[in-house]
Amino acid sequence: MSVRVLARNALSSLSAHVIANAVGFAVNVLLVRHLGVERLGRYTYVTTYAALFGIVSSLGLYLVLARDVAGRPAEADIQLGAVLRLQAFLSPLALALTAGTALLFHSTPDATLIALAGVGVVLSSVGTVYGAVVTGQERIHLNAMVSAGMAVLWGLFVLGLVASRLGVTALIGLFVVHKLANALVLRRVCRRACGVTPRHDLPGLRVRAMLEAAMPFALALVLNDLYWNVGTILLGRLEGIDAVGTFSAAFRVVSVPVALVGTVSGVLYPRFSHLYAADPKAFAALVGSTRKYSLAIGIPLGLTLSFLSHPLVGFLFGREFSAAGGTLQLLGWFVTLVCLYSPLSYAMIAMQAERTWVVLLAAATAVLLGGSLLLVPVLGHLGLAASFLASGVLLVVAVPLAIRAKGTRVSPTGADLKTVGACGAMGALLWALQSAPALALVTAIVAYVVILHLAGFLTAAERRSLRAALLMPRER
Repeated sequence: MSVRVLARNALSSLSAHVIANAVGFAVNVLLVRHLGVERLGRYTYVTTYAALFGIVSSLGLYLVLARDVAGRPAEADIQLGAVLRLQAFLSPLALALTAGTALLFHSTPDATLIALAGVGVVLSSVGTVYGAVVTGQERIHLNAMVSAGMAVLWGLFVLGLVASRLGVTALIGLFVVHKLANALVLRRVCRRACGVTPRHDLPGLRVRAMLEAAMPFALALVLNDLYWNVGTILLGRLEGIDAVGTFSAAFRVVSVPVALVGTVSGVLYPRFSHLYAADPKAFAALVGSTRKYSLAIGIPLGLTLSFLSHPLVGFLFGREFSAAGGTLQLLGWFVTLVCLYSPLSYAMIAMQAERTWVVLLAAATAVLLGGSLLLVPVLGHLGLAASFLASGVLLVVAVPLAIRAKGTRVSPTGADLKTVGACGAMGALLWALQSAPALALVTAIVAYVVILHLAGFLTAAERRSLRAALLMPRER
């Protein structure tokens, strides 16, 4: 893959996520204000419960498909047909599990909404399969365009919902329609732009081989879904829908930086993979610089979110959600932890330590589950936020240790001390000027940047590399 294609894919993916998150955040603010605590909690609980069973309809097959399309492009039509046929068998099973368990533990109206949301989750899996073909052909910019367009479409749906003064049932119906539209658009892109139409070759359908290849991905995806969703389900079961609504409002704020960190981390993965195989010293240097910049971004971000938590919640969502301020104060520091462990987790996977990452994710999920069971009955939504923090601390400690165990040292440096000192000054200014939040924030950020610059945070080589990257001529 050429430098230009790499740059195009990285920039298009990042820009699409920025657009989608910006639109999504504005829509979330409108939606939260429209629904209120109780209805927001109900919508979040229903869609989160349905999402728990989404992995059954895909089993990570789309990841295998993207890899196979990239490796054997001439067989893309057969591979796509095989995955779609397998999904045709798996999707009814996913819907049956979603609806069946919902009926066991919920009232009939709630179980009906969960089953309807399950249809949307299955449709989302179908769209992901078509998107995998686009990714396998290294046309990530097309996926990025679809992602941004779907974010705008969802915004239009929500505007119509608010204007019509409709509630949760209509919103879940729109959720299903949106996922259907996404699948149809990606299907058209796959056929028209990529030239791939599914071919169903029954004699050549390698079901067992595909499922075996997908199992490691499926396990990681199951754990990932559990990690991000099971706490919300527990909160709803233990404390009720209102607690879910309050937590959801706070989490929608931090989900934007968390998603952006994940996008940037994913962009780094190909570079990590290449350097680990080709130049171990450069790989170690990239790991060190990644940790350095993650710390320099993550701590100020956590400080800012924690400082602004209560006024930000009041400004965005109104007084009804004032209780979410304390939750956001804790979750702001969770963003810091994500900044520290997420990029390094991709470095760990590039070192072929996927099994170790699965073990660490399982341990983090166990901490989240155990913490929720202990703290939610006592602290409510604050207990779930504290559990996320505890799981993040585990990953921040364990991921660098796993990288070190594979032969690459991740140790504190002088740059870390400069960052911590600048953050200390930033925190002191925020505390001293807290009576004037806007002035405090601007002053603290300026002071942080100036202190880092005066302390020589960027080395001369890093400044030259940054200038070279910004002035890099386009490849013909």
